Order: sequence, then C-alpha cells, then structure tokens
Amino acid sequence: MSPADPRTVHVNSLRWFASAAGGTEFVRAHDDGLDDATVALALTTPYPGAQHVLRALEAAGVAADCWFVVDGSPDAVPADGASGGTANGSLTRALPPVSDDAPLGGLTLVVGDDADRDGGSDRSRVAPDAAIAGLICDAPAPDAIPRTAQALADAFGPQVVWADDLTEVMLVRPGMTVDQVRARWTRGRADDGSA
Repeated sequence: MSPADPRTVHVNSLRWFASAAGGTEFVRAHDDGLDDATVALALTTPYPGAQHVLRALEAAGVAADCWFVVDGSPDAVPADGASGGTANGSLTRALPPVSDDAPLGGLTLVVGDDADRDGGSDRSRVAPDAAIAGLICDAPAPDAIPRTAQALADAFGPQVVWADDLTEVMLVRPGMTVDQVRARWTRGRADDGSA
C-alpha cells in the first residue's frame, strides 16, 4: 500500500461552492472548464442524506475511520455490517475500519449549506437524513480520493476535490472514470476532464 497523503483533502459538492460568495470563481480559477450550465445544475441538485453518502462510499469499496456518530434510525447500517437496527441508537463506525482497500483516513462529514465553513461547528453527531455538502478526509490513501470523488459525482452530481494546501483543486463530473480522476489528482493540476 502506498503511504497516505499527509494533507487533509476535501470532497465537496459543487453546490457547496456555487452557493458561497466567490466559490464558483475559486473553482474556475483552477482552470477546470467550469461552465454556467454546470453551476446552474449544481445549484438545483439537492444534497444527499448522510446515509446515502455512506452507502455510496461503501459501495465504492472505500473504508474510513469515521470521526462522527450517525444517530440511529430504522434504515441505519450497523457498525458490524449486519442489516437492521443499531446498538445504543447510533453508529460509531459507519464504514468499514481503515484497511488496505482504499482508506479515507479520518473522515468528517460537512452538513449542508449552513455548515460552518471554518470548521467550528460540532460535527461529531449527524442525523441519518442530514444534508451532506462534503467530506473532510485526514491523511487519505492515494487511491481513496479518486474512488470517493468518482462515486459521489456519479451518485450526487459534480464534486470539487481540494487539498488544504490548495496545491490540487479539481472538478469531478459524473461519468468520469476512477482512472481519469486518479490521473488528474496525482499530477497536481486540473484540466477539462476530457481525457
């Protein structure tokens, strides 16, 4: 397994950027060929619920050390992977534990448009149907980010992937392959995604 990326990496819905002052310009500044039609579509696409996001990641084979608890619900996926209810009404680990498969490292969910963009809000408890605007991944494995971004884009619309140090920022569109995302993410610059 390759060493983890020491940076914190974010995967946010394009809607999260487009709904914030200067967010669309930030994405466009990285020369990603972002057009007005894609921005308009992003603004009308609802955020997925927490359980939907976690199921999409699980289906993509992505593991994580979840730094949050998803409040219990009849549809919750228990920590042991069995179907049905939850222990003590909550999930302490919503995805498989960090493994060699494609670990995201420490995972935090960003809740909705009103989420504190500076990270000051309590992110330790999340409702199963909470609108999720993005993920924060601490020290992810190299292949985890491409797999995650591709799965989220196909399921929920365009995603913006960016590292805390802003050395890499890219738009992942629905229909891109994991290989296309991987090639763009690892070379440290964005292009129009038509490869």
